[in-house]
Amino acid sequence: MSEHYVKVKIHVEQMKSFGVDAEKQGVDAEEEEEQVAVSSSPPASVSPDPPSITIAGRDVSNTFKHRGKNRIKMGKDDKNICGKHSLDVSLHGGRNVNKLGLERTLHIKGTGKILQGKNNENNGVSMHPSKNIQEARREDGFKLARKRRPVTVDTSKAKTSLEALKLSIRQLKWKEFPLGRRAPCDIYWHGVSFHDNENIVSGQVNKFPGMIEMLRKINLSRAVRTMQELFPEEYDFYPRSWILPEECQQFSTQIRMVKENDASVNPTFIVKPDGGSQGDGIYLIRDPSDLKLMVGSQAKQAVVQEYIQRPLLIDKLKFDIRLYVLLKSLEPLEIYIAKEGLTRFCTEPYQEPSQKNLSHVFMHLTNYSLNVHSGNFVHSNSQSTGSKRSLSSVLYRLAAKGVDIKKVWSDIIALVIKTTIAVVPELRVYYQAEIPPGKPGPTCFQILGFDILLMKNLKPVLLEVNSNPSMRIEHEQEMAPGVFEYVPSPVDEEVKVGVIRDTLRLMDPGHKRTSIALHRSLHKPDKWKNVIQLSRGGDSHTTPIQAKCRLKRRSLCFTSALSSNLRAGGLDHGEEIPMEAEPQDRSPDEGALPSLCLKQVYPKYTKQFNYLRLVERIAALFIRFLGVKGNMRLGPTAFRTFIRTCKLSNSNFSMASVDILYIDITRRWTAGSSKPHCVAGMGLQAFVEAFFYLAGRRFKSQPLREQVASLLELSLLPRTPAPAASQDYRLHQRLKPRSLRANLEN
Repeated sequence: MSEHYVKVKIHVEQMKSFGVDAEKQGVDAEEEEEQVAVSSSPPASVSPDPPSITIAGRDVSNTFKHRGKNRIKMGKDDKNICGKHSLDVSLHGGRNVNKLGLERTLHIKGTGKILQGKNNENNGVSMHPSKNIQEARREDGFKLARKRRPVTVDTSKAKTSLEALKLSIRQLKWKEFPLGRRAPCDIYWHGVSFHDNENIVSGQVNKFPGMIEMLRKINLSRAVRTMQELFPEEYDFYPRSWILPEECQQFSTQIRMVKENDASVNPTFIVKPDGGSQGDGIYLIRDPSDLKLMVGSQAKQAVVQEYIQRPLLIDKLKFDIRLYVLLKSLEPLEIYIAKEGLTRFCTEPYQEPSQKNLSHVFMHLTNYSLNVHSGNFVHSNSQSTGSKRSLSSVLYRLAAKGVDIKKVWSDIIALVIKTTIAVVPELRVYYQAEIPPGKPGPTCFQILGFDILLMKNLKPVLLEVNSNPSMRIEHEQEMAPGVFEYVPSPVDEEVKVGVIRDTLRLMDPGHKRTSIALHRSLHKPDKWKNVIQLSRGGDSHTTPIQAKCRLKRRSLCFTSALSSNLRAGGLDHGEEIPMEAEPQDRSPDEGALPSLCLKQVYPKYTKQFNYLRLVERIAALFIRFLGVKGNMRLGPTAFRTFIRTCKLSNSNFSMASVDILYIDITRRWTAGSSKPHCVAGMGLQAFVEAFFYLAGRRFKSQPLREQVASLLELSLLPRTPAPAASQDYRLHQRLKPRSLRANLEN
């Protein structure tokens, strides 16, 4: 018996004994490359019986049980065998394969199917040496179809989102580590903040550093107020606000003047504690004297806002919308909106606020955590009834009454994008402080909860943004007096599991690598032969340009504008939404998942909103002059350097005046800070105020946004990918007649 025959026999026996186990355990790439496989297309139908292939008269079962297309991988020893002792793949007495280049036949046992392949470019079969094929595939970014290593997720810090996260991971067939592990994971799911786990140097974390601080009610109000100074018309969706206690006197003076001018006006205001959540500490007032400013011996940090007195009602009840938004990255800025959300209803019929009913929280406050304790709260298994319903069911009812849902939806999209643009500048400062350039660290993404109220005229109003929206899919229900039990909530599970699952799909590191490989392959002209073959089964008549276009088209996934629930209600946006590039080696398990419920809105609508990103350019300038990595405050020397570099000092504005400006603004912001022992120096918000002041001095005759844009042009800041603010604004003026709604309909 020849040496080569012995090798073949041993190899076949190994395949017989380990074929099934390898499939179950997910054979590593190095182990798979040692197996002999036959290149073929998947059969039209496959019998439940395990396929077998007759090799040199032997029946090898389950050896080639792979999902998708099988590829030839021949090792060094196998190539020698093919040269001396031919490998016989027969159809029970049919034609044998004796040499490379002859027609090859493959019999799948139990199916009666014969798969034939020739060494022909038209059939997409390349007979280069296997080593060359493997190198070409790797260079072009098209991996051989085999079972991927499952994505690993650390859920040890998930907390309240744990059940929905477990369901999502199970649906994706990924690998969960509920207790964490020493080796790095692909994704870390934190329950509260970026700092839940301090020892992460790679992978992806579902929290941004600084997001909790940035979305506190005071900081959010300040960020939106800054944008209101620059773009008052675009940011009129946020109620007028005052920050307590520092603006208490200003609030009292303004309200007194309003009442003196018109005695019939008696507005209502809502007071929200800065760090409050779940409706805790919220109350309504009609007079500044009713403010509760002190908690013990300390002044209470809070925001007081105008109360929306004419909300849209359904079944005579006030309600709000909880919309889930994915901030996928800061650079570049990527925003996704869930096409399905929740609506939370009050449990007491609405009446306009009066001195008698100001304390009726079940009438005025839509917070679920408050109303769930009301005797009128209705738990329902239906998504269109009860005290918590799906957004699509509410939109369907409005559509049935003749409401222009496309207009409402486009206004909500605009609100989300504008709000995100307002908070991103400060987030960039936090991010560079935690993960400076060059320092190992994870990338970040985060799901945010936007609470939106629809007014009677259908205009959306932003109530607040929650950095840690509840992802519970069960609710607490009183089964007997004093006996509570957690009961599954169908509407919560439908919405929240979809949001988490599709967020994970978008953050799948395997998809990202495939997209990068595809991008690289599309820019290698010397590799077009392989690209053409893969674009459409190796059609030799396909030109390189056609192949490139086909690959680009095939790499995009298009879905309808709303979820299937919306379509079932007769609601459709009439638009196709580009989603993430799909991997070429997508597994059948993932292919069985529903289409993404997350819709990309930015950078999709860049042209409509890029002109608003002025403060981001100021933040980039601020970060440039911070100097020390990880620092978040500008010292006096760095501020002087900024003034000199931008050539902002002159005979009328000396460096002594610069020092006075720095001290004045920094002292005011330090005194108004919610942190009792804040670090000395000028933060971003103080720097923005100083920048506005300097822009006003330099360009007196222009509106504020033009002053700021002009000063940025002189700041020597390297160009960002976005156009200049002045150009953006002129572009916006030209695009104004063509509204976002029109863009949605295209």
